[in-house]
Amino acid sequence: MGIKEQKDKKKDAASDIKRERFGLAYRGVGLHRRLSFRLIDWFSLNIVKEIRLAEPLVWMTCLFLVGIALYFAAPSEPHLMTIVLLLTGISALLWRWRFEGLRFYGIGAILALMGGFTIATFHTHWSDPSIIDRKYSVSLEGTVQNYEKRADGSKRLVIGDIALKSTREGLVMPKRIRVRVLAKGFTAKPSDRLAFRAEIGPPPGPVMPSGYDFARDMFFKGIGATGFVFGTPKIVPARQSGSMLFLSSTTKWRAAISGRISNAFEANGQAQFQGVAAALLVGERGNIEPEIREAFVVSGLAHLLAISGLHMALVMTFIIFATRGVLALNVRWSLHYSIRNIAIYAGLATGFIYFLLSGGSISATRAFIMVSIMALAMLFGRRAITVRNIALACLLILLLSPFALIGPGFQMSFAATLCLVAFASYWLGRSTLNAGNITIPSWLLLNAKRYFLGLIITSLLAGISTGLFAAFHFHRIAPLGLVANLIGVPIFASLVMPFGFLGLALMPFGYEALPFKVMGLGIDIIVQVADQISTYTGAYAAIGALNSKAFLLLSAALILLCVMKSQLRLLLILVFALGFWALPVTSRPHVLIAEDGKTVAVRTNGDELVVSGARAGRFEQKVWRAALGLRKNQKPSDKINKPFCDDFGCVFQFQDKIIAHVKHPSGFYEDCRRADIVISQFSAPRYCEQSALVIDRYRLKAGGAHSVHMKKTHGVKNKSADEVFIVKSSIPAIKRPWHNHYQSKNR
Repeated sequence: MGIKEQKDKKKDAASDIKRERFGLAYRGVGLHRRLSFRLIDWFSLNIVKEIRLAEPLVWMTCLFLVGIALYFAAPSEPHLMTIVLLLTGISALLWRWRFEGLRFYGIGAILALMGGFTIATFHTHWSDPSIIDRKYSVSLEGTVQNYEKRADGSKRLVIGDIALKSTREGLVMPKRIRVRVLAKGFTAKPSDRLAFRAEIGPPPGPVMPSGYDFARDMFFKGIGATGFVFGTPKIVPARQSGSMLFLSSTTKWRAAISGRISNAFEANGQAQFQGVAAALLVGERGNIEPEIREAFVVSGLAHLLAISGLHMALVMTFIIFATRGVLALNVRWSLHYSIRNIAIYAGLATGFIYFLLSGGSISATRAFIMVSIMALAMLFGRRAITVRNIALACLLILLLSPFALIGPGFQMSFAATLCLVAFASYWLGRSTLNAGNITIPSWLLLNAKRYFLGLIITSLLAGISTGLFAAFHFHRIAPLGLVANLIGVPIFASLVMPFGFLGLALMPFGYEALPFKVMGLGIDIIVQVADQISTYTGAYAAIGALNSKAFLLLSAALILLCVMKSQLRLLLILVFALGFWALPVTSRPHVLIAEDGKTVAVRTNGDELVVSGARAGRFEQKVWRAALGLRKNQKPSDKINKPFCDDFGCVFQFQDKIIAHVKHPSGFYEDCRRADIVISQFSAPRYCEQSALVIDRYRLKAGGAHSVHMKKTHGVKNKSADEVFIVKSSIPAIKRPWHNHYQSKNR
């Protein structure tokens, strides 16, 4: 008997003695004491089980994740040297107590937590780009690093290696900028050197308080300015580096394949689906028809449009099984070589090629890392579908990019994968057959039953896990998403992706038309399903903004549910109940102001949105309607008080309050005398603040987008109103590095 077996036997004997003593004490007490004894025994046994079955890598990754989240939730920027000294001290304690069991694991947990906090702090200091402080009209010359087509026909470019051609005193150009080109017929590719004139400004912040921070997103992408180009940029000759030559050749390759896909679908009479095919095969989502995109989003099938783990797994699995099946036909190869390993290598190579085809997007990178780790586990004889492998992939991605944690793509991808893998550990452990002799019809029936039952359960799990994050970030749900996925995913897995990849394989020989025809038929069926489901969903998809604290509580409970091994998971029922009870937001803003002050919206008592200006702030209006739970095309009814507008501004009547949106400085004189709230993109005179709540250029420059809540109170000394205004800003007073371009509130 080995040493480990002897230790386990001693532990079991000790636990038996404790149980015997517990039983003697248990028989001599009352009912309430018996219940407490049972509860204590249940807790102790499950805690011991949880500790024995715990996987250190999984829990270390969870604590590392929490450390990154604490960094982004910090009210001010931590001091880097203090963090490094603290981490060094914790590492020394870990080495000092490396043989002391409980102390070692406790310090190790603190070290993992501090590791995530420190990595996020370092990445912020490394990513710190130069952000311009205001808008400029400049003449520039730069190299295209990313080229993206948009659905409205415009192009969005990321420009690097910038040279300023016009003299601007005090202007320090950032390393990278993002501009929009409206000129029709303009095309470019990465590594092209462009000369153009543009209007650029600092990256915009959140559209509303507690909204997604676009300035933070640009900060970690190294982009210090955004804007648009006047006219058509000119391509100028320039010497290209080796990396840009590789990027240019890859882009040309992707563009050529995208053109062949478009030609094939147009020849097959399926031109309306060429955008979906290009998105699935080469990662170009700009040409998808807006109606098709909206139907996919509302029906819960939007995850099919982004290259993710599902796409990568389908392609690599198809290649692995096909390669192994072909090699198995040769007896010599089967006997003398490991055809299983050869097939896995072929799958990895195919996955890498598919990754290059996708353009190296964030979702494709994340998917390739996850699927590659699983393939390598199979290669080394380990279990591929385990929570430990998911934790390893998550840890690797967060080490490379901690900012990915707060992105909706990362959260939805790993939430779905974690839930599916946790379920698969139980599902795959079940035996397929109960008897030794079975007929072919019964074998087919049994496997068909298991397939459809697994499809229902996996669609339900993926829908629930990703639905929570989609509801929080995009303010909408897909109540019929399970039905849409039950119909759409099998068609996607059996017709769309296999024949799409077959078309890519046959493209060098010129025979891609027929496979793409079958792929188009599959896309057509999925689009029809998405249209029907989105029609039935209707207004039930819009739910509005949710409570961030309840969302964090539910996210933590979801992770623990998949990670824990004992019956302690039953306690999470209370956590889920509390989280869902607190999830809806009861207080919604009555007034919303855009960051530039040019767009103002007022929410009426009938939950309708009245906006100053018919064409102003289209993007802001879209986000505001989603956050307030309004339908996309909901129009104000004739019963509400519409704003009175003239050349100087607009005036809203909300209950007994007057809200003035001043669009010209001459309008302050009249509006400041009669309005309760004055909003303007210009600087308001000082006398205006004595009689009204003023949100002008100074407050917008310091705090970004604002919202105003009207809260009824009692005992207010102000005899002119029985309500007070609660003003919230998107940018806090203590600014983080990605908000340094916002000015102070002082006049």
